Amino acid sequence: RQPAGLATIRNRQALLAYRDEDFDGAEVLCHQALELLEQGDDEMIRSRTLRLLTDIELARKELGRAGNYIRLADEANQGISDQTETAAILFAQAKLDHHLGCHAEALANAQRSVDIYAAMGDRKAQIVLNHMISRLYQSLGNFPAAQTAAVRSLEMAIELGDGLMEEICAAQLANTQQLQNL
Repeated sequence: RQPAGLATIRNRQALLAYRDEDFDGAEVLCHQALELLEQGDDEMIRSRTLRLLTDIELARKELGRAGNYIRLADEANQGISDQTETAAILFAQAKLDHHLGCHAEALANAQRSVDIYAAMGDRKAQIVLNHMISRLYQSLGNFPAAQTAAVRSLEMAIELGDGLMEEICAAQLANTQQLQNL
């Protein structure tokens, strides 16, 4: 029996359920994954599973539970200090902060996350985060900075040939331009 391997499989199954918006099924699979792990076993899969539980609770608008899971994910990652996981945790924390109306904190976490992803060369993550950063600046009333971030995300989406993100980023740019002209 290989608990970490089985936990990884449950985590992947949970991710698929989450993407299908089967939040109850995803939650069950996440808890099964966590139950397979002993304390100190594969902290990476523990952190990823806890981070997925954070996203599930954010989708449900259960912000207190989401906050608890993201703290546990961060604790699991502390022992391994994986930069990809750190960036993902910061992104999840930024989403939670945004839902809580703490836009300045969300912006700080999103910027730290995008900086890590930029250092790693993950352009797709940079697109998503710059889009979020644009929305956060917009929430804070800083329309020039919102427009700059929207342009950055749109340019990256065009460079990568990501049509869906290009549409999303172009809409955000139009929105920031419209708000700036009010």
